[in-house]
Amino acid sequence: MMLADPRMERELKSRCIKGLLEFLILNHARGSGTSGYDLIKFINENFSILVNPGTVYYNLDMLVRKEYLEPVRIEGKKKIYRLTNLGRDALFFYDYMLDNVINAAKNVGMLKE
Repeated sequence: MMLADPRMERELKSRCIKGLLEFLILNHARGSGTSGYDLIKFINENFSILVNPGTVYYNLDMLVRKEYLEPVRIEGKKKIYRLTNLGRDALFFYDYMLDNVINAAKNVGMLKE
């Protein structure tokens, strides 16, 4: 979906991504893990916005402190983070809540089926 006002579209995209950043990070860290650089690249390629690297690295550190992620190795200059069991639980709960929000919005006619 494209908005007529490109500035408004960029702002709304940015706000949505920032609001879902923890979910995106956890989701991207499944499997073999992810790095801050990989996350920034993923967000840029998939949502056409540039996320401030400081925001991404702050969130990675916060998720490590919460024990949702763990640093597992360093590849060159990149630190790779992997989802922990607690992080997997958080990711499943995020997924559950996003489904509930979307279904509730559909049920009251806020979204198209």
